[in-house]
Amino acid sequence: MPVASSAASAASLATHLAPVTSPVLPWWAQGIWTSELAKGLPAAVIALLIGGVAAAISWRQARIANAKLKLDLFDRRFSLYIELRDFLVYASGEGLDSNELNFLGRMRDSAASTHFLFGAAVGRDFDEAYSKAVELRQAYRALRATAFDAPGRPAAEAKVSDLHGWFADQLKGQRARFAKYLDFEKWH
Repeated sequence: MPVASSAASAASLATHLAPVTSPVLPWWAQGIWTSELAKGLPAAVIALLIGGVAAAISWRQARIANAKLKLDLFDRRFSLYIELRDFLVYASGEGLDSNELNFLGRMRDSAASTHFLFGAAVGRDFDEAYSKAVELRQAYRALRATAFDAPGRPAAEAKVSDLHGWFADQLKGQRARFAKYLDFEKWH
């Protein structure tokens, strides 16, 4: 009996492993569509679908991360833009007074990060605004130290006036200089 049983199981195994010939399948697919392969097909399709969904989610997350990076960069750049604008308005209008050290300190600190956030051109603008503010501070000190009827008074007044004019001119062109860094239309 064990011999008949092993012969029957061998015959069953042979028919199970025999290539499938079907008039429906093309010639190149004959013999590969066994029942074992067909059993694994749904799992493979599901794995491909899950992989596709995971790839779509990761692609979307990369786009979101990129947009967040751009928004964070915009926030940092815009705060520096506002700081420079406020400084130029203050320096071109009232001049520097008791708050001058506060303004000069903030400008010095901002100038350092500006080179990295905007590039060398705008960084030089911040550096120049800082140096002109120091000149304005020195010009005011010289003006205050000069008597009203002293011969050097007109030159000191002209120096202060020229520096106020420089700050006013910088204020007029500031929006154009910063526009390419703060324009949202180029970001999508």
